[in-house]
Amino acid sequence: MESGVLLWMLAGILRVGAQPTTATERPPDGLHPLITEVLFAVPTDDGTGLGDANRDGVREANGDEFIEIVNPHDEPIQLAGYTLRDSAAEGPRRFEFVFPELELEPGGCAVVFNGHGCRWEGPIGDASRAPEAPHPYFNDAFVFTARCSSRPSLANAGDWVMLVAPDGRVVECVSWGSPRVAVPEGVPRVEHVGRVSGSSVQRTAFDGQLVRHADLDSRAYSPGQPFVKAETESEPPAGAGGW
Repeated sequence: MESGVLLWMLAGILRVGAQPTTATERPPDGLHPLITEVLFAVPTDDGTGLGDANRDGVREANGDEFIEIVNPHDEPIQLAGYTLRDSAAEGPRRFEFVFPELELEPGGCAVVFNGHGCRWEGPIGDASRAPEAPHPYFNDAFVFTARCSSRPSLANAGDWVMLVAPDGRVVECVSWGSPRVAVPEGVPRVEHVGRVSGSSVQRTAFDGQLVRHADLDSRAYSPGQPFVKAETESEPPAGAGGW
């Protein structure tokens, strides 16, 4: 059995925080990326730069939101046509990002920022083109901006993020809080977390659960570092995540 598919199966029935998840009984068909971190409630700046996830020097409540994906398989994945979107109806309020052509190597990571009101340094991609290189500020992940207007944002109290394959099949969905729109039926993998504030939700391993990042270590988020273990288990690599 292909190792990446095995990892999907190992995920089986997970518990996210103290809440059970609705988990798939089978892995999605084919080789697909995996959502590994979502920052939907950007922390309030406490004077230390908290909330400035994109590292441009300014906290932006919408623009610093991000979604991180990783290739959990032992073969490359072509990201062209994969879509990340939230629960909003199609229109100006929906967060939606369609990846351009980019081959993501095994273990490779990509981070998509909302991007509203953000400034950028270094290699940054968008829906029209991939970044020219991995970004050194983000643990050598490929970094994208969705270049959102002020309207599209992830709802803090409840929403979901869905990963859709180029052929239109839904791969997985991460939901939190109390979404106004239910997750569509038939999604092969659904994970739900409670309402979280002041931190992202972060996956701890390929087959690990999604937990509140601040419960793992002293950071509120770590775009570009796909898997973070609790400090008592393993210290993050020096410089990983950038802060």
